[in-house]
Amino acid sequence: ILLTIYLRGRSFLYDTEYKTFKKAGKDTEYLIAKVTDINDKTTDVIVKPEFRAEMEKCDIGTELIIELEKFKDNIISKHIEFVNIMPKKVVA
Repeated sequence: ILLTIYLRGRSFLYDTEYKTFKKAGKDTEYLIAKVTDINDKTTDVIVKPEFRAEMEKCDIGTELIIELEKFKDNIISKHIEFVNIMPKKVVA
């Protein structure tokens, strides 16, 4: 298993979605953050559970600094710093 850790500069959230992966033989739902950097390079990042609740509050344009890990074909957030949060608008 190849695991590469690398740092990414500032990124901006442009979308989120949920995706199910097999973990220990069981289906597990993960939040996927779609982010772009200042050079318009886009990346789909699997959000670790400890950052999920905070990420779910964020809307398009939220500024992030993300430390990433690559595991097989997936990119996973090792750490997320929420630099400038654009809160989601809640419709009452």
